[in-house]
Amino acid sequence: RSVAVVTGANRGIGNAIAVGLAEAGANIVAVHRSEVSATRLAIEALGRRFVSVEVDLQDRGSVASIIDVALGTFGKIDILVNAAGIIRRQSSMEFSDKNWDEVLLVNLKVPFDLSRAVARSMVTRGIPGRIIHLASLLSFQGGINTASYTASKSAIRGLTKILANEWA
Repeated sequence: RSVAVVTGANRGIGNAIAVGLAEAGANIVAVHRSEVSATRLAIEALGRRFVSVEVDLQDRGSVASIIDVALGTFGKIDILVNAAGIIRRQSSMEFSDKNWDEVLLVNLKVPFDLSRAVARSMVTRGIPGRIIHLASLLSFQGGINTASYTASKSAIRGLTKILANEWA
């Protein structure tokens, strides 16, 4: 049975992806920072294993703890879905460094760090896997008052391409 790590699994797109992967047969490592019981119930009702990793992705140690829990529980990671994301709305001229840094950390650095760690575990096992990043339509159209979010999601598009080229 496949093992999928899904960030942002507690709601929205991340939740839908976690449940969809469970419907397709995967056991789920749900990464979240708020209530996740509805996700747990949906996945366990499908007869799949559900492991919860409650972390704040702004914590620099979160990536290591996610990997440790997933590999410690299942011994492998077959699928990584980087669905977690945050947005801060503020005029670009007034945009605070704090808001910029927080959004780029959660939306870009953490997905890169998780992707790199998961790819290393996949290469060590010698078995290909899947790494999925979620971008945004704002990476195509820009948006208004979303400078860091738009920049981070545009960068995710580019990161996805470079990792696909390197790791294909």
